[in-house]
Amino acid sequence: MPEKHTEKESGELLPRCSECTRRCRSRQHADLVSAAITQGDDEPLISYLSWVCHAAATGTDSAGRTPLHVAASCGRTQLVEWLVRVRGVPLDTKDAESGMTALQRAVFYGQLGTVRTLLSLGASALTQDHADMTTYDGVHADRPPLVELTPSAPCEPYVWGANPWFSIGVERIKARPVPEPLDVFRRAGLWIRQIAMSKFHTVFVTQSGEVFSCGHGIGGRLGHGDEESVMAPRPVRALRGERCVQAAVSAEHTVLLTESGGVWTYGLNHACQLGHSPPPAQLTAPRLVDWSRGRRDRITGVCASRYHTVLWNSEALYCVGLNGGQLGQHKDENADKRFILPRKVTMLDRSPASSSVSAGGALRLTHVACSDGGTAAATAAGDVLLLSEYRCRRIASRLLNVRALRLAGGAPDPGSLPAGRAAESRPEPLRLLVITAAGQLLLWHQQWPTLTRCVPDLRRGLSVADAELDRHGLILLAESGQAFTATVTHGKEAPAPAAAAPVTHSRAVPGHPAGAERDRHSPPKQATKGDSRPKPAGSAGGVPTARLHLTRLPHIHRGVSVTCDGTGGSAAAVQCDPRAFLLEVPQVSPSQLRRDLGRLLSSADETDSIHDLVLLVSRVE
Repeated sequence: MPEKHTEKESGELLPRCSECTRRCRSRQHADLVSAAITQGDDEPLISYLSWVCHAAATGTDSAGRTPLHVAASCGRTQLVEWLVRVRGVPLDTKDAESGMTALQRAVFYGQLGTVRTLLSLGASALTQDHADMTTYDGVHADRPPLVELTPSAPCEPYVWGANPWFSIGVERIKARPVPEPLDVFRRAGLWIRQIAMSKFHTVFVTQSGEVFSCGHGIGGRLGHGDEESVMAPRPVRALRGERCVQAAVSAEHTVLLTESGGVWTYGLNHACQLGHSPPPAQLTAPRLVDWSRGRRDRITGVCASRYHTVLWNSEALYCVGLNGGQLGQHKDENADKRFILPRKVTMLDRSPASSSVSAGGALRLTHVACSDGGTAAATAAGDVLLLSEYRCRRIASRLLNVRALRLAGGAPDPGSLPAGRAAESRPEPLRLLVITAAGQLLLWHQQWPTLTRCVPDLRRGLSVADAELDRHGLILLAESGQAFTATVTHGKEAPAPAAAAPVTHSRAVPGHPAGAERDRHSPPKQATKGDSRPKPAGSAGGVPTARLHLTRLPHIHRGVSVTCDGTGGSAAAVQCDPRAFLLEVPQVSPSQLRRDLGRLLSSADETDSIHDLVLLVSRVE
């Protein structure tokens, strides 16, 4: 049967096949429909689509777009509503090029009226495109390139979790499944610089140097002068006007570092981790550690765990508390296992990393982290060292771009713990997380011989700005400001766990950024062709890799840092205020109605011919 042709207003001939049905898949028809939507009004378009093709509402053009995608991009609100309500077009259909839905395309092209219509029709804003970006992610990614997310910008805290010990700062014992802002600081006009969280309490440090705390107060860990529990953050007022620049917390005590280099501690002191002599049983308010007063080598960083406290600067590392193998001191059965005052870690000077320092040079520290079972340090020479089990191990070498270290798990030597504490200790595997300046994550496990590079399971690149270890996995913060929770999977061919042999010192295999540990006096092992040892699940550039399974955390779009209590129960994030980067702030002029009416009243006269407004006011008794 011959084809019928109809002449369009533009003069082109549109072929209309008599065999066109509701199952039509003609790309030519779909391209003509897309071209027509970009011009003309909505009502004629509706009539045109009903006539041109039986499947005009659901066809896909050569660019992989449906009419709903094109209509949403062009802001055809009436046409969008007709396609959804009358023709039943699915709202969450993705285009072929980028995987965007109609809502994402409307947001991308700034069609706010169409966005409102799509949301009212039930479109989901959480659908991800081919780059794993939701509608909100696309909006927040559209920021000027000069915007930099730093703690110096106005920031506020976001908290979430189970809140069993009032550690997230809300005034009601109620879990928060998703991150929500903590309004107490916004109402007070305070911006947050750092959040330090433990299982039982949380410390907030403002940009002005003030300290707030909340949580379970037994033992004085909150620093309010008593042992009462506090649900909402309350200021710590015993610093005598000192500005706090960093806070570190453990489950039982708190350490504060002030701008002048002073170290203040308070809380329980069962392991002498507070650093005071004579050692008190506990302190309910901050007290300055006399050892840190007026020192030439001013302390620039602090860390805290349940059994010890770490004080450090670029030249030296000092530890105080229970010597369970994590202080960098040798085991001595006849000596007291508790160090009352901070003691310099001399094991670093005799570590394998010290051999890479030139004669007369110093072992310069750049980053330090600690946990119940160990202390980790990164040097300017690119070495990552771990103090645990009464020895110093080199975990990595020539790793010059370290951004941060995170250490979790482990436990002190059971023989060093008091009788009552040994039963409480439930050791977890010691884990070390290295965040590089390039945004990569390197994970070391107590049962793995080498560092493992963690690869996210996203379909786009992810550069990590901050991360924290918890019992179940990781909490990640991307440089773009988004937050994720992650679990680590090593695949079926991951090497079987094997405990490392106890040696006095160990060193990395030369030429490997995360070399396997071996005795410094033993010769290197030669690989053989018949080597049947299990290989890592994956590798990239000679470094074993592991897969990170990410879950997006809502409401975190401009994050600066993240923290958690270590158990996976509660967490917090510092996020920049959305108004901090506005280049053009809208100004609303004050109302002039009162002034204009007053001028009218003062100049009004019934006898003149200027005013044509007469107000008749009657007083009703």
